[in-house]
Amino acid sequence: MRGIKKWVILSITILFFTGSPFLIYGEERLTIESKEKETTPLTKKDEKEAVSPILPVKEKPKSPKKPDKEAPITIEADRIEYIKETDTYEAWGSVKITQEKAHLESDYATLDNISGDALAVGNVWYDDGESVLITDRIEMNFNTKLGIIYKGRIFHRPDNYHIEGEEIEKIGESIYEIKKGSFTTCDALVPPWRFRGRDMKVHLDENITGKDIVFYIKGLPCLYTPYLKVPIKKERHSGFLLPRIGYSDQKGYIMQNAYYWAMADNMDSTYYLDYRSKIGFGAGMEYRYIFSNNVRGDIHNYFVRDKELKKDFWELKFNHKHPITKTIDGKANIIYLSEPIYYQRFSTMTEERIQRGLESNVELSQDWSASRLYVRGQYKQNLVQSNADTLQRLPEIGYNITTYKFGELPIYFGLESTDVNFWRKVGQEGQRLNIYPQISSSLNLGRGFVFSPRAGFRERVYLIEDQKTDKGIYDFGTTIGTKIFRILEVDGIGGMSRMKHAIEPSLSYAFVPEVNQDNLPKFDEYDSIQKTNKVTYSLTNRLIGKFVEGEKKRTFEFFTLKLSQDYDFNSLKNKQKPLTDILTEATFRTPHFLSLNLSSAYNPYVGYMTSLNSSIKIMGNSRWHVSIDETYTKSTSTKEKTLFFTSEGSLKLSKSIDLFGKIWYDGKQKKVMESDITGTYTSQCWAFTLIFINKPEEKQFLMSIDLKGLGTVKLPSFSQRAI
Repeated sequence: MRGIKKWVILSITILFFTGSPFLIYGEERLTIESKEKETTPLTKKDEKEAVSPILPVKEKPKSPKKPDKEAPITIEADRIEYIKETDTYEAWGSVKITQEKAHLESDYATLDNISGDALAVGNVWYDDGESVLITDRIEMNFNTKLGIIYKGRIFHRPDNYHIEGEEIEKIGESIYEIKKGSFTTCDALVPPWRFRGRDMKVHLDENITGKDIVFYIKGLPCLYTPYLKVPIKKERHSGFLLPRIGYSDQKGYIMQNAYYWAMADNMDSTYYLDYRSKIGFGAGMEYRYIFSNNVRGDIHNYFVRDKELKKDFWELKFNHKHPITKTIDGKANIIYLSEPIYYQRFSTMTEERIQRGLESNVELSQDWSASRLYVRGQYKQNLVQSNADTLQRLPEIGYNITTYKFGELPIYFGLESTDVNFWRKVGQEGQRLNIYPQISSSLNLGRGFVFSPRAGFRERVYLIEDQKTDKGIYDFGTTIGTKIFRILEVDGIGGMSRMKHAIEPSLSYAFVPEVNQDNLPKFDEYDSIQKTNKVTYSLTNRLIGKFVEGEKKRTFEFFTLKLSQDYDFNSLKNKQKPLTDILTEATFRTPHFLSLNLSSAYNPYVGYMTSLNSSIKIMGNSRWHVSIDETYTKSTSTKEKTLFFTSEGSLKLSKSIDLFGKIWYDGKQKKVMESDITGTYTSQCWAFTLIFINKPEEKQFLMSIDLKGLGTVKLPSFSQRAI
């Protein structure tokens, strides 16, 4: 009972703030029925899909101009009289007036042969190829196609618009003014939805405006607004977006509102005003821009005043790409939360709620054919504990050489170099210069064997509180490998003409000496490089199919299996077990139906897998798909296990019903951590979406209605926007 009372109170509150629902007009039939002799269909069955939020805006429609040479007009009727003095015709009975594609039928009509003005009365039917009009009386000009209809209906074929009114005046090529009338995109006799009001103005491909607008669902008045402006443009147009409502155990009743502003061809923005009954109001803004083909970005910010916790929460995101020249590039990716628990409290995305930290970067770089120079600022935000001791790289300067070949010699030079200023509020700070030149080669030993030696020296120089410290360390290694393959004729199997089986064995050696690094600060992995003396073997198998489709030929690698393991001489010297885990990486996929990935680590001494990650995805054309991901680990020392599953699937039950679900399951706790279900029903002129999110600490649902034809910019999905 308490829940019912809350819903009643909420409904009364909405009606109070939106206005009275009783200022409405009489319900009338809207759908246009065709005459038997009319063969052109009157309703457009196929709906046009929404397009990207930022697209070039079409040119504004030009005012109609009288053609230099009017097309001839013909008139037929049971009885026609011609008045020579005024060059006009008057016709009675089965009147038919035609000018090119425009065709008018009525019981009675007059036509001014000089101006093109016409009057038609009684069972009036007009069709110009794009629009169909049914009325009792019409006054129009055949040359300009402008005029007034009384107590009539208009069907606009290209966009499936249905317009009716007591008086409808066409004042421009695509502009209608309606004194009292309605608008919908539904074909049904009693449309699932429509807007009714007064002083309405319909600008095709632009917007609808009106006063005292009542929104009807199946003939029942539901909402009232004293003024309405909604976009109906195919690409982009400013206007309010349809609200989304829902309920959450933690947040209470939810209502999301948004206004979309098409600022210019190259930029737009969306403004949010949301309400959560247990938390309060939230507001945000998202601004998107494209200044050229490559300069683009977006800014997002959102603010919530949490009345329950009595604390302000806000989020800021900024992404920007700015190529300056062909080789100089700038970019920024910034994300910051006012409180570490922001995502846990407001985000519906599991991927966001489980994040342990965020990273922001601003970078300016210069690229050459084989090298790169960059300046970067990096800021990290710890979402688990205090951010005071989190190490920041402000700034970092780097210069890298990928491969530089010495003339015709098979010798290559590479370089990694960085100069970083490490900063944090609490803890050790300082600067470090890290220079790592390398020399490598690739020698063909014959019979398909390739020998690739390499050597490098890493020098690190530190400046800590005006004290200089440096430490150098060298390393070297080599790899020898080959490739053996066989071509198999498999005509007709899976559409393949041939299959290639390749085996790639490889043997590598790596050495890093033991160097005392205790006096160095510990900023990252380069400050404590471990001694290495190991051999690594690997064996890779590949199956590659060759497909011939007419004159087109393509290859597809559908199976890969790689095994690898290290033998550590340092462990043997220390009387420890020298063999590391056996690593397995496998991939199997078909061009359209199946994808399977697996990676595992098997410890030969304890006799079990220490880690296993697998994923399988099955796709049934465009009607359904299902995927399962597994993550498993087991410690060799404590034997502690973790087991986690993620599964998702989609199913198109019918032409109108689509389902999507996702579940997160903790195998160790034998507990569902979260499950999300989304169902969408799509009709000819509307769509309804219901989202249910189930977490151990919270249950919530959202629902939204999409009225087809009312703009193309939608609210972000529940996975993109905090609720």
